[in-house]
Amino acid sequence: MSSHRLSVPAHRTRAQRPLSVAQRATAHQVADLLVASTDRDPSPTQLGDYDQWLDLALAARAESLDQLLGILDQLQDADDIDRAVRELDRSHGEQFHLLSSVVVGAYFMCPEVCDRIGYHGQRRAAPRTDEAFEDLADDILDVVIERGPIYVDPAQVLT
Repeated sequence: MSSHRLSVPAHRTRAQRPLSVAQRATAHQVADLLVASTDRDPSPTQLGDYDQWLDLALAARAESLDQLLGILDQLQDADDIDRAVRELDRSHGEQFHLLSSVVVGAYFMCPEVCDRIGYHGQRRAAPRTDEAFEDLADDILDVVIERGPIYVDPAQVLT
């Protein structure tokens, strides 16, 4: 069996390097802009553990860390962060998507938010007998079976 993982990237819990104070402040501004607080729901920075999940989201996007840091550096000097983020979306959609998926994704990883929206993680859904038989007969799962289990309990990531 090959030593590389075909379908799942390596599990990381820390980014290669931390955000600077200015980059973190800019990430907070962008997150609070994209997920504004309401009477019912807090903004990202109103959550006590948002930074832990932001760091985990950055670690998960290790291949894009330099690009993310560059985007935050560009935005930190903006006079109007709202206008700058809208311009980023309009003129550099891929950069906006990368940044927004990290800062908003971190918000939705926060346990308090998961509880509020009723999402308690992925659950195992065993296939019906005929589905399992077909998948095994077609050899489609051979790579997964050879690889073995790789599940990481998200509740244990930050402990």
